[in-house]
Amino acid sequence: MITLETLNSADELYPLLESYNKNGWELDLNVRDVFINEQGRKVSNFYCGRSFSLQALATKQCSTIEKVIRVICGVLATVLTLGLALLLQSVRNLFKEGRKAVGFVTFDQDSGPDRLLNGMGTSSVTAFKVDKTCSPILCGQKDCSLDHGSQHQCKVSTSDGRFHDISLDDITIRDHLEWLNPSIVEADYSHFAHAGDFKL
Repeated sequence: MITLETLNSADELYPLLESYNKNGWELDLNVRDVFINEQGRKVSNFYCGRSFSLQALATKQCSTIEKVIRVICGVLATVLTLGLALLLQSVRNLFKEGRKAVGFVTFDQDSGPDRLLNGMGTSSVTAFKVDKTCSPILCGQKDCSLDHGSQHQCKVSTSDGRFHDISLDDITIRDHLEWLNPSIVEADYSHFAHAGDFKL
């Protein structure tokens, strides 16, 4: 899980990065133009909530003492709640994550009530179906070796009576599934549960 360090402006970034670098953190500046939510997950324009622009990411391997403390905290939380704490991703992470991460972010925008980041109203979709098949994104450039991820064919009905066949990536579908009423959705939620998580 990523801890967010909110900056008032991008000018504050480099002094902070120097400090983290001196303390043995690995820095990644190749995450610019990535937008994340308050939980540190990548979001699309169809996210409903606050979004932040990720300026840099710092990661560091947990020391043995930190790992032991994390496991003890996880065991205590599990025992005290009779196992219910394991339903929380943050508690499960105490047992498996060996790295800690800090994301340096600036506030981007808030979608506001009943609006998505792209300004669309959340009530405009009346049906949403995700095809089970994934297909790689086709790139129009010659000799492109970049991994463009995969897309799913989706069928979307809107309140104006129109039907749309569109290709969406996992993060965009996850953002749809989070705000759509489950009664109008036909999708395997588990397939998109971890979309947008950073691989640390």
